[in-house]
Amino acid sequence: MLLGPYPIERATGAGKRIGVFVLCSDGTSPRYVGRSDRDIGHEIRRVGHVFPEIRDFLFEITDSAEDAFKLECRLWHEIRPPLRRTHPVAPAPSESRCPLNGCAGH
Repeated sequence: MLLGPYPIERATGAGKRIGVFVLCSDGTSPRYVGRSDRDIGHEIRRVGHVFPEIRDFLFEITDSAEDAFKLECRLWHEIRPPLRRTHPVAPAPSESRCPLNGCAGH
């Protein structure tokens, strides 16, 4: 379950953990879906600063990079975020595929 929304300035509170995040322009309009395999707080800040319209984030901590990739794929397909048009890539050296049937993404 995604936690939030939180103001982008509080991204350090997400910490140095593996997880998935959704960036929003107003707390309810998802604009970007991403993940971090090491430090989700850093990645939220990094991506959030690239897009000036980003104000808030939601996140979920996962047990592994594989779990984060699978959740990221599901959210990406569900949301179709306008600021992230490319399908998520599996963490290296994984050979995981997108968990959605019929998707060729990896």
